[in-house]
Amino acid sequence: PLTIEIAGDDIIAIPYMGFDENPETRSKIFRVGGTGEIEYRFLVDKSQVDALGSEILEKGAPLGISLCSNQILDSLMVEMKSVNQLKDIERDTNAVQAGLVWMIDFGKSSFIGRDAVVEQKENLDKRLLVLACEQGDKVPDNARVSIQDSPVGYVVNQCFSKRLNQDLLMAYVDETFGWVGVEF
Repeated sequence: PLTIEIAGDDIIAIPYMGFDENPETRSKIFRVGGTGEIEYRFLVDKSQVDALGSEILEKGAPLGISLCSNQILDSLMVEMKSVNQLKDIERDTNAVQAGLVWMIDFGKSSFIGRDAVVEQKENLDKRLLVLACEQGDKVPDNARVSIQDSPVGYVVNQCFSKRLNQDLLMAYVDETFGWVGVEF
């Protein structure tokens, strides 16, 4: 409703992962879902950022909208295992290991790289998981993930979830142990 008030009814037609020119805000509006919500992002000229930001805050005040840091966005993304390309995907990681197979249409009989992706899927060695941390200590990136003192993976990203009131970790774990219910 707030986005419609600011940008008009036409934004409803923007498909997921789509964008459109928006005359009301003189911007491009992108519809994404990095936090699990219907999420719109505005791409505006640098000279318009403050004015659009002020309008959003003013019209959103009755809804409790306020500024937040990128850390909040990061934690919302980790909560729903929305992969942060800057923090969670390492140079040698493929889409299968990062849990992005939902973006690959294996129903297609052919596409460029299909054979390589099928081989990666069949020979999976590690997978990216979200782990809930019980201890209150900040866990550094690259910290070891272990089961009974045996290393089975490593942390690539961590954040504190205010909503869950605990630390969450994005970690690559040996595929053998990468399943719901395994305790690390």
